Amino acid sequence: MRTLGLVDKQRTQYHQLSGGQRQRLSIALALLGGADVAVLDELTPLLSAPDLR
Repeated sequence: MRTLGLVDKQRTQYHQLSGGQRQRLSIALALLGGADVAVLDELTPLLSAPDLR
């Protein structure tokens, strides 16, 4: 959660997260789940400005 910048959102429901937060969480869950393939289509539009640094 720290790496994703979501420490303060640990108890927040998914639908209450911003688009960028949802995107980061979804990617992390796919990687943690051992997905062999991750399809990332138009990744950056949902990321907030601090995520693009």
